[in-house]
Amino acid sequence: MEYPKILCAAIFVVMLSSAALSAPLMSTTELLIRLELAPSLANATTEMKNVYPFIASNTNLQDTMLLLGMVHTQICTKNMQLKDKLSVAYIKLSNFISPLYMAYSYEEIQGPQHNVLTQLLMATSFYLNSTASTLRHEILKNGFSVPGGQNLSEAQLDHYTRQYLQALVDNKLVTLVITDDVVKVYRNYAILYTLNDVIKQVYTCVTASQDAIDYQTFQKATQTSTQSNSPTEN
Repeated sequence: MEYPKILCAAIFVVMLSSAALSAPLMSTTELLIRLELAPSLANATTEMKNVYPFIASNTNLQDTMLLLGMVHTQICTKNMQLKDKLSVAYIKLSNFISPLYMAYSYEEIQGPQHNVLTQLLMATSFYLNSTASTLRHEILKNGFSVPGGQNLSEAQLDHYTRQYLQALVDNKLVTLVITDDVVKVYRNYAILYTLNDVIKQVYTCVTASQDAIDYQTFQKATQTSTQSNSPTEN
């Protein structure tokens, strides 16, 4: 069942927070990204391509250049002030909370064949919210102001997606009938695809120094997740 899984995940997040009380700064955020958010997102992205094979069948669709939800900020470096690191990380992640919920809401009403994808999106949304909340706590704990985001409406996201797909069709890079459902499906995929890149940027921000980033461990967590953590449909 879905809710027991989320309850277990919530307990695990609390355990991570407790274990990190005596650990280095922001270790809870690092653990959430590496152990939960990144693997869950990788699984959801893979399942998206399984459910909608038209995406996986075309390189221009699969390796999209449509960056939905990405906010242009400073690039985190080891010399950046703590306030700026926390702010950049929080802005980047929190900006995806609403778009990811849009993706979940769409799949939730698509029927039992989409149950696995729906569960993965729900779990990813939970971990995203947990990670953003952890960052928000760090910001407030250090006496900083919580920065605002740059959220786009669903209509705006759909508009940009339709324009992108139409450009691909016009340039004969893909053969596709652009319906409202196709727009929403591809919008959701672009959100997941973009978030994959964004969490790597955020991971840079939340590590103690840029030189200490364990990219190999991070990549291993995301690449092997589909083999070790693939859910089964209930």
